[in-house]
Amino acid sequence: MLVLLGFAGVLRAGEAGGPSQPMPAAAPGDKKPELLLSCKPVYPTDYAAGHVEGEVLVDFTVGADGRVTDVHAVQSADPRLAPFAEAAVRRWIFLPGVNDGRRVATRMRVPVVFKGDAKEAAAPIDPAREALAAQEAAGKAALGRKDAKASLDAFNAVIRLAPDAAAGYLGRAQAYAAAGRDDEALDDYAQAASIDPADKAALEAFRKGLADTPERTWASLRYETFAEVWRTVYETYFDPTFGGVDWIAVREKYRLMLASAADKPALVELLQRMLGELQRTHFSIVPREAAVFNPAERTRIGTVGVEAAFVEGGVVVTEVRPGSAGEKGGLRPGDLVTRVDGVSLEETLATLGKAGLSPTRAALYVTEFVESRLSAAVGTVVKLEVAGPAGDAPRRTVSVTCATNDAAWSEPIGYFPSTPIRCETRRDPDGIAVMRFNIFVPPVMRQIKGLLKELRPGDGLIIDLRGNGGGISVMASGISGRLCRDAFVLGSMHQRQGVADLDVYPQHSVFDGPVAILVDGRSASTSEILAAGLKERKRARLFGELTAGAALPSFFKSLPTGDLFQFAVADIKTPSGALLEGNGVVPDQVVLRTRADLAVGRDPVEDAARAWIEGQRHPKAKETKG
Repeated sequence: MLVLLGFAGVLRAGEAGGPSQPMPAAAPGDKKPELLLSCKPVYPTDYAAGHVEGEVLVDFTVGADGRVTDVHAVQSADPRLAPFAEAAVRRWIFLPGVNDGRRVATRMRVPVVFKGDAKEAAAPIDPAREALAAQEAAGKAALGRKDAKASLDAFNAVIRLAPDAAAGYLGRAQAYAAAGRDDEALDDYAQAASIDPADKAALEAFRKGLADTPERTWASLRYETFAEVWRTVYETYFDPTFGGVDWIAVREKYRLMLASAADKPALVELLQRMLGELQRTHFSIVPREAAVFNPAERTRIGTVGVEAAFVEGGVVVTEVRPGSAGEKGGLRPGDLVTRVDGVSLEETLATLGKAGLSPTRAALYVTEFVESRLSAAVGTVVKLEVAGPAGDAPRRTVSVTCATNDAAWSEPIGYFPSTPIRCETRRDPDGIAVMRFNIFVPPVMRQIKGLLKELRPGDGLIIDLRGNGGGISVMASGISGRLCRDAFVLGSMHQRQGVADLDVYPQHSVFDGPVAILVDGRSASTSEILAAGLKERKRARLFGELTAGAALPSFFKSLPTGDLFQFAVADIKTPSGALLEGNGVVPDQVVLRTRADLAVGRDPVEDAARAWIEGQRHPKAKETKG
């Protein structure tokens, strides 16, 4: 049998548009939808043998999200072929059309051609396809004679043979319903509908027949959320091979565990485990109650006023703000945190290592775990076991309560929530300016611009990115444009649909003096883009430790449960082609802090940067001294 798709020819000929009007000529920069993922329509062998063939003209809409909707055959050489053509087109995925720089819905029309003859029908058949057809037929026959067990067995086999097709899930849903297993039937109906929107009618019909109970409502919501997370990754992940992970098999693995997720926290944990199969950063579920989107909600996220970092093999207190709950509870810089709410950090590190995480990634995760407990809901009591810097000092237990965070907050951007801002900018009397901030957001940029305008010829600049987990990527380009006189590319974002460069263009009042950047194991994402790009440009010298290696541009979206889903859409490469994710940025001069340094308020990383800047500002004095 032979199935021909006329889609490529249609695109080349430009035959796209509404049912009775052609698409207008594209303006410069406009783009028509581009096919990303297709599947061939089913062409039964008996149709091929019986010469049931010809062209089916299918009309449909490619939405601004790239999904195909509103599919119907407007013309068919044989009415029996139309459903097969429509079912195939529904599963296609596109890069959406672009008009005036925005993604838009586009009406399209393509021919799907079926051709077969007796010779092809007599040719050797595909055993896998025939096995699939046999199991599907067996499942339907068992349903007809009301043998639910045999039907389930048959449709389970169909799903194993074709896990990315809707037919198996639809058949198994009917078998579950016949057996009175309504929750499992609802899951499978929803799964079939998520693969093929044509099956939504069956899903809604089944829902209407169910009792309206909290348990049933939760089962439906749970599955919708699961399907949204899985499909978002399936459609947007920057690597179409998913790094060797069988993402379709992952869906089935965790779908079978859904029934055990009795509430939202359990569902979040399940989804996090599923996302963990990718072994990439920037994939997470953020509970809605942990996100801030308006000023009233800022009072519910608290802090103990303590910063931490991974120092000398453990999570260590690096800063305790005066008057904070941490100071009142007796926490001091240099304290090693050994337990948080009964969780041993040493055992957690060992577990992460056994799971295959690199030491850098394990250190990042365990540090973020501690900091998440130190910035919990207002009123949360956190119990810590800590040890002082002196090796013979006994461990002590400290209880601290999260108080209201009185920091300035960023404004939300879409589904990217508000975040507390810590930003310090100053120009010291010796002419060395320091900027330190915890996140790349617009209010920080205003302070940075103000500092750079104050700098004078001969000054030096320290950009302290330690503990800075990233933020808005384009801000790295904006900062670089105030430090460089030539246009260049800071890095490139490699997405499934192509490459986008982070271009740098010189700004007014460019600062030409020496620039030092301080980094550590928590410098991540946009911090790494800025540090790596300026290092390779030889515009800055890096001091400190290897960065986090967690640099994937990402978006946030709202899930049916109300929680937020952060998902990566691109990989980052430096101008030289180096990947940041999993590798990080190596500083030009490795400088390590110790617990003893922190205890006495000494910062060897900043000291080294200042010494280098002085050498750059006064090279002759350095030579004379040498």
